[in-house]
Amino acid sequence: MPFWTVARTHPNSEKIAIDNLKRQDFIYYQPKILERKLRKQRIQYVEAPLFPCYLFVYVIDKWRSLHSTHGIAALLGGSSPSIVRNDVIDDLRAREHNGIIQLPKLKQFEIGDKVSIQSGAFAGHLALVERMPSKERQKILLALLSNKIRVLVAEDDLIAA
Repeated sequence: MPFWTVARTHPNSEKIAIDNLKRQDFIYYQPKILERKLRKQRIQYVEAPLFPCYLFVYVIDKWRSLHSTHGIAALLGGSSPSIVRNDVIDDLRAREHNGIIQLPKLKQFEIGDKVSIQSGAFAGHLALVERMPSKERQKILLALLSNKIRVLVAEDDLIAA
């Protein structure tokens, strides 16, 4: 049965991994955002991965070759890959506009606040509001796939826990 999994790439090797996944006929998904960068005394917005060093890979029948794919360091889950539910990928894609994820603006919650997710793919989960390295990004930290993973959730879907 086909499924989505997560591959961790070597640092700055996402493009190498993507090229090699394409050669092996894997379908991949790398959500992107616009990050604010200061370059030559000017603020510019550049396309960047939402999850640096991670790619979602759609596995139809073969997944063992992913372990030896150049650019990929490991699959989340170890010996058998962790499965990412289709609705997680669908929710990410639904947030895209022209190939770029539109990040929610959180105004109600502070960093470190405990929240409960009310709807969507992660309904019923408890989470922490976390700030990512970019000042504009705030994400929800969840225990998912037996690892802590960061996901985006609209503020309207959250209540204080």
